[in-house]
Amino acid sequence: MKNTKRLVTLSLILVLITTSIVFGAARKEITAICTDIKIMINGHDFIPRNVNGDAVMPISYEGTTYLPVRAIANALDMEVSWDQETRTVILNDKVAEDGFYLTELMQPYESYGFEIPANSVEIGGKEYKNSFSTSSDARFELASHYNTFTGTIYVPKKGNFDEAVNIKIKDISTINDKLLYTRTLEPGVFINFEINVKDIDKIKIGVDGDYRGRLVIFGSPKLK
Repeated sequence: MKNTKRLVTLSLILVLITTSIVFGAARKEITAICTDIKIMINGHDFIPRNVNGDAVMPISYEGTTYLPVRAIANALDMEVSWDQETRTVILNDKVAEDGFYLTELMQPYESYGFEIPANSVEIGGKEYKNSFSTSSDARFELASHYNTFTGTIYVPKKGNFDEAVNIKIKDISTINDKLLYTRTLEPGVFINFEINVKDIDKIKIGVDGDYRGRLVIFGSPKLK
């Protein structure tokens, strides 16, 4: 069957950006081809549609095929938004209602004494999966994408160590660290925590300086 093509005219916005600041914009009228290219996602046919439910055809311009960003983002279960001030399309992974395990999402970009156990960790008779332990600190880049950080903190008993351990979680997005959470726990004690991390780029999780060397376990830490 012979492919059918039709020509459409649209405006292409060319935005001049320097150091993330928009200084100006120019419009250029182009002629593009509305194609009959088929789209498959994970082995299934996909027809992109606009907010009204009407089918939207891909277009081809100077050898490059362009797809409707909102339809594709929705198909990939991503959040899509538009920043009018900077004229930017923003795509982000959707956050599940019950959150994601921190250790499944990312690894620390810097850490000391950090370890992920091969198996689940038992705390207070309950199994905690996707946990991690540290005897110093671990730093994670959240990229301002999450709202809350939850989990369980546990200080296991070890040998003759019977002193309480101070745990701190800090916002280290800027030069001046901001304390988000602190708690002193006796060996054998565990506690649940929930911290607001909205708009936070980087966090530091760990044992306060005077207590370094003491193991602390973070059971099933999640980001929501």
